[in-house]
Amino acid sequence: MSYITYKGRSSKEFSLHISSSNPFDVAQPEITTQSVPGRDGELVMIGNRYQNVIGTYYCFIKSNQIEQDIRNIKSWILPNLGYDILFDSSDSNYFRYAYPTGKLAFMKRTSRLYEIEIEFSCKPFRYSFLGQKPIGINKTTTIYNPEKFASKPYIKVYGSGNGTLNINQNGWNFKGIDGYIELDSELMNTFRGTASQNQKVQGNGYPQLLAGKSTLSFSGGISKIELIPRWCTL
Repeated sequence: MSYITYKGRSSKEFSLHISSSNPFDVAQPEITTQSVPGRDGELVMIGNRYQNVIGTYYCFIKSNQIEQDIRNIKSWILPNLGYDILFDSSDSNYFRYAYPTGKLAFMKRTSRLYEIEIEFSCKPFRYSFLGQKPIGINKTTTIYNPEKFASKPYIKVYGSGNGTLNINQNGWNFKGIDGYIELDSELMNTFRGTASQNQKVQGNGYPQLLAGKSTLSFSGGISKIELIPRWCTL
């Protein structure tokens, strides 16, 4: 029987059995339309982002201490400080970033049996565990994105002074590196620990690793880089 883990804890810890789930729909791109006077149809504008997807798990619990178990499940699912990792054993190579929508319904069937409905809102992409493994690079290197979508990596740039990081035909210039600078394309932020370093980087947007091959190189005061590629798919 399949199980889920959320916030680092498994449904098996709570004797929660998953009977079925409502499959997550494919995330939809942000689409807006505009009418143009004198023109048939509408002008379609597709944004560069995808919307969240909703998924529901239908579960049951059978227990001699049902009230305590229900309290434990509520304490596990409901306290929410934002997105956390949701893993479904039926999709074992991937995970999602999710938060509970607040829909946590308990339906009493007998004194010892409850059916439970749990709903999550998830970021549009599924992330592969393979893409969470750090890659160390100390020379010009070509890496391969096995998915069909561009990923938004975390990159740690080591060195001192000024240097340039190149990914394919795009470059980012770093100024005043003092040990290392961290760049997170998903958060669209550059930092070192808790200190902002956005003023030290110039380039066109944030790095992405396109589907297929990407060649990474660096020069100047950059001595090496470490990246977490975050391969992802819908």
